[in-house]
Amino acid sequence: MRDFDGANKTMFQLIDRIPESEYHYMFFCGMSSSNNAKHVVKEVPTLTIPSNNTYKVALPNLYKCDVTYVPTKQIAKELEQSGVSSRNFKLWQRGINTSLFSPQKRDRLFMQELTGNDYPTLLFVSRLVWEKNLETLFEIYDRVQELGLKVNFLVAGDGVAEKVARSRMKNAFFLGYLEHEALAAVYASSDIFVFPSISEAYGNVVIEAMASGCVPVIAQGGGSQALVEDGVTGFLCEPNEADEYIENIKKLLNTPFLRKKMQAEGLKFTATLSWENLSKEYFNDIEILANYSRNLQRKESV
Repeated sequence: MRDFDGANKTMFQLIDRIPESEYHYMFFCGMSSSNNAKHVVKEVPTLTIPSNNTYKVALPNLYKCDVTYVPTKQIAKELEQSGVSSRNFKLWQRGINTSLFSPQKRDRLFMQELTGNDYPTLLFVSRLVWEKNLETLFEIYDRVQELGLKVNFLVAGDGVAEKVARSRMKNAFFLGYLEHEALAAVYASSDIFVFPSISEAYGNVVIEAMASGCVPVIAQGGGSQALVEDGVTGFLCEPNEADEYIENIKKLLNTPFLRKKMQAEGLKFTATLSWENLSKEYFNDIEILANYSRNLQRKESV
């Protein structure tokens, strides 16, 4: 499913760029594609995640791979702790379409019509599933209400926990699932990106927010934390400490200069994440592996 989550989006960025006259690919995955795949797709055994039946875990063998791509150093560390050899790890971040996700998409009129006011906007973007640490999101929302902060709270995304989220965040604006263009406008028209999840391998939504000029206040956990330089491009918080998120949100609300400085630093960082450069690097690695394999076969034949 092309836009199901960050990992799917990443895979299709590569799939769409495969030079079909040069490569034949075979994909191993836990669910066969509903698309008319141009390449061979093989299903492998899976387990359904008990907490979210929309996800299945495939069971690959990462121990014998010639190269294992990792999106962040944090995930490399977690894989190593799980017993995967780090000898063949390669750091390979994900890209961002800065033409799509850009401060130029900011639309104040859209936000005014949606909220009925000119207050700053806090934004959460994700599938609404429990592994995204929604309980802490609810606590952050409750503290915003208790303190009477003059802000709007927007939630973009859907999922199995949406009904509960709506009942727990009664004054929030729920936008449901948004297509790319609409989502880009929401990011750019918001001010602070709130994201307490620690289950991300990377966190596409964090760099989408940064590329749009929306300053991240996120959990110091999972792969997402590697994308934010604390105090420079955003703030990192103890994952379950709602008050720490609130303190950092208040800093940004009360210090426009700080918010603008972090916006500028975030834009500088995301400008380096080019899909074209990343895909060239990937296919170059494939050539190197192919040449290594051919040379090895020659030696064995001799």
